[in-house]
Amino acid sequence: MPWGIAISILVDLILGDPKDLPHPVRAIGKLARALEKFFRNNCSSEEIAGILTSCLVYLISFIIPFLSVQFANQLHWILGELLSIMIIYTTIAIRDMIDHSKEVYDALVQTNLPLARKKVSKIVARDTENLSESEIIRACVESTAENLVDGITTPLFYAVFGGPAWAMLYRSINTLDSLFGYKNKKYLRFGSFPARIDDLANYLPARITSYILVLSSLFLGYNFKNSLYILQRDGKKHPSPNSGLTEAAVAGALEIQLGGVNLYSGVQNIKPKLGDPKKEFQIEQILQTNKLILLSSILTFIFYILIYSGAAYFCKNEVKELKEIFKKSNVIYVFRHGETDWNREGRLQGHLEISINKQGKLQSKSLALILKRLGIEVLLSSDLKRAQETSQIISDELNLNPIFNPGFREVFLGDGQGKLINEVDFYFGKNFWKKWNNHDPLYDTLRFPNGESKQETDIRVHLSLIHMINLFSNQIIALCTHGFVMKRMLKTYKSKIKNISNIQNVECIQFNFQEIKTAMIHSSLKET
Repeated sequence: MPWGIAISILVDLILGDPKDLPHPVRAIGKLARALEKFFRNNCSSEEIAGILTSCLVYLISFIIPFLSVQFANQLHWILGELLSIMIIYTTIAIRDMIDHSKEVYDALVQTNLPLARKKVSKIVARDTENLSESEIIRACVESTAENLVDGITTPLFYAVFGGPAWAMLYRSINTLDSLFGYKNKKYLRFGSFPARIDDLANYLPARITSYILVLSSLFLGYNFKNSLYILQRDGKKHPSPNSGLTEAAVAGALEIQLGGVNLYSGVQNIKPKLGDPKKEFQIEQILQTNKLILLSSILTFIFYILIYSGAAYFCKNEVKELKEIFKKSNVIYVFRHGETDWNREGRLQGHLEISINKQGKLQSKSLALILKRLGIEVLLSSDLKRAQETSQIISDELNLNPIFNPGFREVFLGDGQGKLINEVDFYFGKNFWKKWNNHDPLYDTLRFPNGESKQETDIRVHLSLIHMINLFSNQIIALCTHGFVMKRMLKTYKSKIKNISNIQNVECIQFNFQEIKTAMIHSSLKET
C-alpha cells in the first residue's frame, strides 16, 4: 500500500481539491450538523450529546470506506487499490494549503491589502478586516504551520499504519474539532469530547512532524539550530498540546516571532509568543514556509514508510521464529470442512459428494486468514468434494497446493448415507444414533449396515496420519477432514477428554505428533 499512498500524494499535488466535486469532508460536516441538532434536542446533557454525535460520525466515517474497499477488493484487487488511493487523496491537502498561502503572497506582492485580507480569511478564523501586512504574513505562516499536522502528516500517519478507512476516520475527527472545538458558550461542553479526541489523534504525528521540520530547515539552509531551540523552548506554550510544536519549529527556522494578539468576532485573544523577533515579517517568509511544509510532508511520509517497513520486517522475522517453534513442537492443525446444505439439514453425508454452500465458502476464507498467521507449510485434505472445495479456498490464500488423500475421508456410512439424523433410529433401531455417538470402546465395532465401523475408520485415519507426519516431519501441517473423523481423533489421541461434543464447521484442533505416534488404537497396530 505505500506506493498507493505515494500516488495519492502525487494526485493531490497535481489536482488539489476540486471545488465542484463532492468531497467526503463536506459530507462529514453535513452529517455532523444534522446529528448535532438531533442529539441536542433529545439529550438532557450537552456533553452526552457531543459524545453521541462524535462517536456516530466517527463510526460512519470509518465503516463506509472500510466496507467499500472490502467490496472493491472482492471484485478485483486493482479496484480496491484504486479506491484506496482516491480515499486517501481526499484526506490530505498539500496542494490546497500551498495554493491558499500563495494567493496571499501574490496579493501582498501586488500591495493589494484588501485582497490579501480576503485571501487570508479563507485559512484563518481570526478577524482579518483590519490586519496590517505583517499581521497578514504572521496569520498565513501560523495557519500553514499548524495545518501541516492536521491536513497532511496526521492523515498520512493513519493511512500508512492503518489504511484508507483509518485516514478517513482521522479526517472526521479533525472535521468535528473544526466544527465543535470552540471554547464559547455554545460549544464549551458539547465540543469538549471531539476536541480531546483530536488532540489525542494528533499527539504522536505532531511530535514527529515538528522534529522533521527542524531537519527540513537544515536541508533548506534555514536556521535549523534555532528551529530546534525554539521548538524545545516554546513548543509547549501554546494552549493546544500539538499546534504550538510545528509553529515553534517554523518560527525558529525563519527567525521570526509568532503568536500575540488576535481578534475573534471582535473579542481580543492573546496567544503565547513563539520564537524571537530576530527578523521583521517579510513577504518571502510565506514562500519559505511553503517550502518547509512541502519538504516536511515528503520527509515525514518517508519516515513513516521506513518505520512501517522496519516493523513489517521485524514481524516477518518473528513469524519465522514462530514457525521454528511450531516445527520443534511438532503439531498438526486439523479442521473440519466448510458448511454444506446437508449439514444445515442434519442429513448424513458419509462418502457422498456434496458441495459446500455460500456460508461454507465464507467460513473457509475466514479460516484461511487464521492458518496464514500460523505459517502453514503443508495442506492435507480428504478427497471428498466438500473437503476439496474448502482446501482449495484456503490454499489460494496460503499459496499452497493441497494434497488430497482418501485416508482422511469421513466414515463410510453405508445405508445411512443420505438419511436425516432424526430418521436414523427409525431405519436402524432404537438408540442406534445414541450408540453411534458414544465413543466408549464398547461401541468401536458398531457400523451402519454395509458401512465402515468406528474402529476401521480409526485405523485408516491413523495410518494416513503416520505416513504424512513421517513425510513432512519438519514442516507445519494443516489437515482438512470431517466432523466424525475429528471426534475419533479426539477420542484416540486426547484420551483425557471424556465428553466429546459436536465439531463445528471449520473448527480447528491442534494435535501433537507424539500423541499420534504413540497412540494404541488397535492391537494389530502395536508393532507398527
